Amino acid sequence: MSVVEALEGDWNQTSSENFGLFLKSIGAGEQAAAKADIQPHSQKWVVDDGGKVKLTRRNSRTSVTTDFKLGEPVEETLLEGGATTKCTFEVEGDNVVSKGNFNGVPCVSKWYLVDGNLQMEFYAEDKPETKAVKKFEKTE
Repeated sequence: MSVVEALEGDWNQTSSENFGLFLKSIGAGEQAAAKADIQPHSQKWVVDDGGKVKLTRRNSRTSVTTDFKLGEPVEETLLEGGATTKCTFEVEGDNVVSKGNFNGVPCVSKWYLVDGNLQMEFYAEDKPETKAVKKFEKTE
């Protein structure tokens, strides 16, 4: 099973740390940052036979879907605040990594499994102190 296929399924957020700080560092707005750690979201990963991935993220107010293929540029929308960026999803070791530029700030997002649960990290590339972590458990 590939790294991406291991993430396939429905995931519900169980915790969030410092996501508001990360959003502030990329200029996503005070309102989005204030709600970031208290408004949970879910994710659904679907991988088709051709290797195309559909990543859907939802919270109580909105939903965004990113369709991508590893190594190909795609436009991604941030669920909180709606900022968009051109980014590329890659596999680095046991991580799926997306690198983009939100509001002029180079950012990194990582998805990986810890004890069978999904974990995400976000940070502004030049500000590692802005690292945020979200944890999810599978609902299937």
